[in-house]
Amino acid sequence: MVAQIEVGQRYRKADGAWLVWEVIELGPLRDGIRHYRVADVRDPLNVKLLSEHTLTNLKSYQPVPRAR
Repeated sequence: MVAQIEVGQRYRKADGAWLVWEVIELGPLRDGIRHYRVADVRDPLNVKLLSEHTLTNLKSYQPVPRAR
């Protein structure tokens, strides 16, 4: 089962990088693969496009639990 990716969800690179990325919008569908625009939480101008496969691969990115 593939995790649901939503705007506002946050991820951190699995290699322990300190950057936290937040999904800011649904991106294009390329070659049948959904992509998402993510922004650095500390520097919102730092934006990149990641595939659904990349965000749901725990070896690449891990979800950051939402604060309660």
